[in-house]
Amino acid sequence: MISHTYEVAGGVGARTPGAIGPDELDGRADWVELPARGAGDLLERLEARLGSEARTRKVLLAVLAPLRGALDGPALAGILAHLPHRFARELREAEWNLNAPVPEAATGADYLAAVARLLQHPPRQAAAYVLAVLAALHEVMGPAARDVADRLPPDLAELWRGVREPGSALEEAAP
Repeated sequence: MISHTYEVAGGVGARTPGAIGPDELDGRADWVELPARGAGDLLERLEARLGSEARTRKVLLAVLAPLRGALDGPALAGILAHLPHRFARELREAEWNLNAPVPEAATGADYLAAVARLLQHPPRQAAAYVLAVLAALHEVMGPAARDVADRLPPDLAELWRGVREPGSALEEAAP
């Protein structure tokens, strides 16, 4: 353990303003405060799940865009209600915003391949992003999330329903 105060040496004059050492850092400055379950918006939840390395907007577009056709109507409106207003337009224009064609997802394998291609990541990493988005959606939508599964292809509906239950896809994907 370091027992001395960190000081910049070699310069002329007093201690350099703004230079802090390891003893003076407060790790709590990096904590992400989240509102209570069911409150807040989807982007806040997703940013907390993905961390700073992921581009949240692109991940969300890549995960939701292939499902636009299947979710069109009240299910998609329920999801968009938890996002900033401008995101609805971005999702409608997903091909433009992702700079790639977005195919409709007919099966789970097609869906995962489309998300991996849109994100330009391997399928395993794309699957982790899909699970993070689905879990964040479940958190913000609450009981209304159950209605979304009825609009999805069977294998995607199974993933949607199981993402928050014990023994679910989230637990299976954990390292």
